[in-house]
Amino acid sequence: MQRAFLFAALFLASTKVTCQFYPASDGAWCMEDDNWLPQALMGMEMSHEPDTLILGQSYKVIREYHGGLYRRHYVRSAPDGKGYVFLMDSLAEYLTGDTAALAGDTVHNVLVWNEDLENCPVFGFNFMDVIVDSVVVLSSQGVSITRQYCHSSCHDPSGVFDPFFFWQAGLGTSAGPYLQVRSFGAVIAILCAVVQGVTVCGTQISPDGHHQGMPGGPPCCIANSAVPEHAAGPSVRVAPNPSPGVFKFEGSGRWSITVVDAEGRVVLKTS
Repeated sequence: MQRAFLFAALFLASTKVTCQFYPASDGAWCMEDDNWLPQALMGMEMSHEPDTLILGQSYKVIREYHGGLYRRHYVRSAPDGKGYVFLMDSLAEYLTGDTAALAGDTVHNVLVWNEDLENCPVFGFNFMDVIVDSVVVLSSQGVSITRQYCHSSCHDPSGVFDPFFFWQAGLGTSAGPYLQVRSFGAVIAILCAVVQGVTVCGTQISPDGHHQGMPGGPPCCIANSAVPEHAAGPSVRVAPNPSPGVFKFEGSGRWSITVVDAEGRVVLKTS
């Protein structure tokens, strides 16, 4: 007998419940980017390497494999339910979401990425106010998750913009380290996501058709499974980090290296 799908709106009163924003370990996102055809598949995974200490704060690493592109994202989950990413280019930390936000709340100055010049007021990395439309609990096949559906200043009531734009407790955003604004011609579409071997965003749709990406089912996304092995890019280990002054680098490929001191000043930059 097929298990019933259960979904219900989560109504929170005066007390906000906080959850961890990013996975603690073993998280993987499999996505599709229509702007990168024919290599449209992309994957992200939580690295098993030790946390990286940057300016006194510990960050976990999300590795991205995108066609021939390989990137590292430094993220952390705060005790109050917020998520953050540290961008090496600007040597600063930015808000990426808030699992404590309630339906109707506006979360200010959220870092998002947009690839569409024409239909959105921002391009590239920028800040937006993100409005939480609903907070729902979705349950299927014995797996329950909490998801916050949102819209941004690029929102279009017709549904052209960000039709699947969310934060999810314990997963992060619908596009890994930070929200990616979606519109026709610039679609970063999540295919599925797995945390510790459990599908937390799958290919199923709820019976009423209101919710895509239901949890449960067999693991549909294994880290880097959708990307050719040669696309993984260089593998680099740096130890110790932080260091009193001597670093040991191990790995292959070409690197660009930036070393900063405890105050964030760049003391070495090379490639």
